[in-house]
Amino acid sequence: MLDTDRLISFTQDIVRIPSLSGEEAKVARRIEAEMVALGFDSVWTDEVGNVVGVLEGVQPGPTIVFDAHTDTVGVSPGVPWALDPFSGEVREGALHGRGAADMKGALAAMVHGVVGLDRAALKGKAVVSASVMEEVLEGVALEKVVADRAGRARAGRDSSDDDGAAFALVGAADGAERGAGHDAGDRGGGGFGAG
Repeated sequence: MLDTDRLISFTQDIVRIPSLSGEEAKVARRIEAEMVALGFDSVWTDEVGNVVGVLEGVQPGPTIVFDAHTDTVGVSPGVPWALDPFSGEVREGALHGRGAADMKGALAAMVHGVVGLDRAALKGKAVVSASVMEEVLEGVALEKVVADRAGRARAGRDSSDDDGAAFALVGAADGAERGAGHDAGDRGGGGFGAG
Protein backbone atom coordinates (compact mmCIF):
# COMPACT_ATOMS: atom_id res chain seq x y z
CA MET A 1 0.00 0.00 0.00
CA LEU A 2 1.30 3.43 -0.91
CA ASP A 3 2.42 5.51 2.06
CA THR A 4 1.55 8.99 0.77
CA ASP A 5 3.12 10.78 3.75
CA ARG A 6 6.43 9.01 3.10
CA LEU A 7 6.14 9.72 -0.63
CA ILE A 8 5.60 13.44 0.00
CA SER A 9 8.44 13.55 2.52
CA PHE A 10 10.80 11.84 0.06
CA THR A 11 9.78 14.24 -2.70
CA GLN A 12 10.44 17.18 -0.39
CA ASP A 13 13.86 15.75 0.47
CA ILE A 14 14.98 15.46 -3.14
CA VAL A 15 13.54 18.88 -4.12
CA ARG A 16 15.52 20.42 -1.25
CA ILE A 17 18.79 19.06 -2.66
CA PRO A 18 20.17 21.30 -5.43
CA SER A 19 21.17 19.10 -8.37
CA LEU A 20 22.37 20.99 -11.40
CA SER A 21 23.48 18.90 -14.37
CA GLY A 22 26.74 17.22 -13.43
CA GLU A 23 26.17 17.88 -9.72
CA GLU A 24 23.66 15.14 -8.92
CA ALA A 25 25.74 12.95 -6.56
CA LYS A 26 24.04 14.12 -3.33
CA VAL A 27 20.50 13.66 -4.64
CA ALA A 28 21.54 10.31 -6.15
CA ARG A 29 22.64 9.08 -2.71
CA ARG A 30 19.26 10.07 -1.24
CA ILE A 31 17.39 8.26 -4.03
CA GLU A 32 19.56 5.16 -3.66
CA ALA A 33 18.94 5.11 0.11
CA GLU A 34 15.17 5.35 -0.45
CA MET A 35 15.20 2.48 -2.94
CA VAL A 36 17.16 0.28 -0.53
CA ALA A 37 14.91 1.19 2.41
CA LEU A 38 11.78 0.43 0.39
CA GLY A 39 13.03 -3.04 -0.54
CA PHE A 40 13.99 -2.97 -4.21
CA ASP A 41 15.59 -6.32 -5.12
CA SER A 42 18.73 -4.66 -6.41
CA VAL A 43 19.95 -1.08 -6.41
CA TRP A 44 23.14 0.35 -7.87
CA THR A 45 24.69 3.47 -9.31
CA ASP A 46 26.25 2.99 -12.71
CA GLU A 47 29.50 4.55 -13.90
CA VAL A 48 27.81 7.69 -15.25
CA GLY A 49 25.85 8.32 -12.03
CA ASN A 50 22.39 6.94 -12.85
CA VAL A 51 20.71 5.25 -9.88
CA VAL A 52 18.91 2.07 -10.91
CA GLY A 53 16.48 0.05 -8.82
CA VAL A 54 15.01 -3.28 -9.93
CA LEU A 55 11.89 -5.03 -8.71
CA GLU A 56 11.76 -8.68 -9.82
CA GLY A 57 8.53 -10.41 -10.68
CA VAL A 58 8.11 -14.06 -9.76
CA GLN A 59 7.61 -15.05 -13.38
CA PRO A 60 9.76 -14.32 -16.43
CA GLY A 61 8.62 -11.57 -18.72
CA PRO A 62 9.53 -8.24 -20.22
CA THR A 63 11.34 -5.42 -18.49
CA ILE A 64 9.77 -1.99 -18.24
CA VAL A 65 11.94 0.98 -17.34
CA PHE A 66 10.43 3.98 -15.55
CA ASP A 67 12.76 6.94 -16.05
CA ALA A 68 12.95 10.41 -14.57
CA HIS A 69 15.97 12.64 -14.32
CA THR A 70 17.64 13.96 -11.20
CA ASP A 71 19.18 17.15 -12.58
CA THR A 72 17.57 20.55 -12.82
CA VAL A 73 18.37 23.80 -14.49
CA GLY A 74 19.57 26.60 -12.25
CA VAL A 75 17.53 29.25 -10.53
CA SER A 76 17.64 32.21 -12.91
CA PRO A 77 18.77 35.49 -11.36
CA GLY A 78 16.02 38.08 -11.36
CA VAL A 79 13.20 35.54 -11.75
CA PRO A 80 10.94 35.93 -8.72
CA TRP A 81 9.88 32.81 -6.86
CA ALA A 82 6.81 32.89 -4.64
CA LEU A 83 8.64 30.48 -2.28
CA ASP A 84 12.25 29.48 -1.76
CA PRO A 85 13.11 27.31 -4.81
CA PHE A 86 14.55 24.65 -2.48
CA SER A 87 11.86 24.79 0.20
CA GLY A 88 9.93 21.71 -0.84
CA GLU A 89 6.99 23.38 0.86
CA VAL A 90 3.48 22.00 0.37
CA ARG A 91 1.01 24.81 -0.07
CA GLU A 92 -2.58 24.61 -1.33
CA GLY A 93 -2.15 20.98 -2.37
CA ALA A 94 1.06 21.47 -4.36
CA LEU A 95 4.67 20.75 -3.50
CA HIS A 96 6.82 23.70 -4.59
CA GLY A 97 10.46 23.96 -5.56
CA ARG A 98 13.01 23.65 -8.34
CA GLY A 99 12.51 20.30 -10.01
CA ALA A 100 9.20 19.46 -8.30
CA ALA A 101 7.37 19.30 -11.64
CA ASP A 102 10.40 18.54 -13.81
CA MET A 103 11.02 15.70 -12.76
CA LYS A 104 11.65 15.00 -9.09
CA GLY A 105 7.95 14.61 -8.36
CA ALA A 106 7.57 12.01 -11.10
CA LEU A 107 10.75 10.28 -9.94
CA ALA A 108 9.53 10.01 -6.35
CA ALA A 109 6.16 8.70 -7.56
CA MET A 110 7.91 6.07 -9.70
CA VAL A 111 10.15 4.91 -6.85
CA HIS A 112 7.21 4.51 -4.48
CA GLY A 113 4.73 3.27 -7.08
CA VAL A 114 6.97 0.53 -8.48
CA VAL A 115 7.90 -0.89 -5.09
CA GLY A 116 4.17 -1.17 -4.34
CA LEU A 117 3.58 -3.54 -7.25
CA ASP A 118 2.35 -7.03 -6.42
CA ARG A 119 5.44 -9.17 -7.09
CA ALA A 120 3.34 -12.33 -7.21
CA ALA A 121 1.44 -10.91 -10.19
CA LEU A 122 4.45 -9.23 -11.84
CA LYS A 123 5.79 -10.98 -14.94
CA GLY A 124 9.25 -9.66 -15.66
CA LYS A 125 10.97 -6.72 -14.07
CA ALA A 126 10.14 -3.13 -13.22
CA VAL A 127 13.19 -0.89 -13.30
CA VAL A 128 13.34 2.68 -11.99
CA SER A 129 16.06 4.79 -13.55
CA ALA A 130 17.01 8.04 -11.85
CA SER A 131 19.05 9.38 -14.74
CA VAL A 132 21.60 12.17 -14.78
CA MET A 133 22.51 15.04 -17.09
CA GLU A 134 19.15 15.03 -18.93
CA GLU A 135 18.92 18.80 -19.03
CA VAL A 136 22.03 18.99 -21.24
CA LEU A 137 22.25 15.52 -22.84
CA GLU A 138 18.63 14.44 -23.17
CA GLY A 139 18.21 10.66 -23.38
CA VAL A 140 21.90 9.73 -23.23
CA ALA A 141 21.80 8.49 -19.62
CA LEU A 142 18.57 6.53 -20.21
CA GLU A 143 20.18 4.84 -23.23
CA LYS A 144 22.99 3.76 -20.88
CA VAL A 145 20.52 2.18 -18.44
CA VAL A 146 18.72 0.28 -21.21
CA ALA A 147 22.03 -0.89 -22.74
CA ASP A 148 23.29 -1.97 -19.30
CA ARG A 149 20.12 -4.04 -18.72
CA ALA A 150 20.75 -5.90 -21.98
CA GLY A 151 24.45 -6.35 -21.14
CA ARG A 152 23.68 -7.75 -17.71
CA ALA A 153 21.26 -10.28 -19.23
CA ARG A 154 23.82 -11.40 -21.85
CA ALA A 155 26.61 -11.69 -19.25
CA GLY A 156 24.47 -13.87 -16.98
CA ARG A 157 24.47 -11.29 -14.17
CA ASP A 158 20.74 -10.88 -14.52
CA SER A 159 18.20 -13.68 -14.29
CA SER A 160 15.98 -12.18 -16.96
CA ASP A 161 15.37 -13.77 -20.31
CA ASP A 162 14.91 -10.42 -21.96
CA ASP A 163 17.40 -8.50 -24.05
CA GLY A 164 17.03 -5.12 -22.36
CA ALA A 165 13.91 -3.08 -21.81
CA ALA A 166 10.74 -3.90 -23.70
CA PHE A 167 9.23 -0.55 -22.72
CA ALA A 168 10.38 2.74 -21.22
CA LEU A 169 8.12 5.27 -19.58
CA VAL A 170 9.50 8.77 -19.07
CA GLY A 171 7.68 10.81 -16.45
CA ALA A 172 7.62 14.17 -18.25
CA ALA A 173 5.25 16.55 -16.52
CA ASP A 174 3.58 18.20 -19.48
CA GLY A 175 3.40 15.53 -22.18
CA ALA A 176 4.73 17.97 -24.75
CA GLU A 177 7.65 17.39 -27.07
CA ARG A 178 10.73 17.83 -24.94
CA GLY A 179 13.92 19.70 -25.77
CA ALA A 180 17.28 20.10 -24.09
CA GLY A 181 17.38 22.69 -21.34
CA HIS A 182 13.61 22.83 -20.82
CA ASP A 183 12.00 23.54 -17.49
CA ALA A 184 8.34 24.23 -16.89
CA GLY A 185 8.99 25.41 -13.33
CA ASP A 186 11.01 28.56 -14.07
CA ARG A 187 7.96 30.78 -13.74
CA GLY A 188 7.90 31.56 -10.05
CA GLY A 189 8.09 28.08 -8.56
CA GLY A 190 6.09 25.45 -10.43
CA GLY A 191 4.46 22.95 -8.12
CA PHE A 192 3.76 19.23 -8.19
CA GLY A 193 0.42 18.00 -6.86
CA ALA A 194 0.91 16.73 -3.30
CA GLY A 195 -2.28 15.65 -1.81
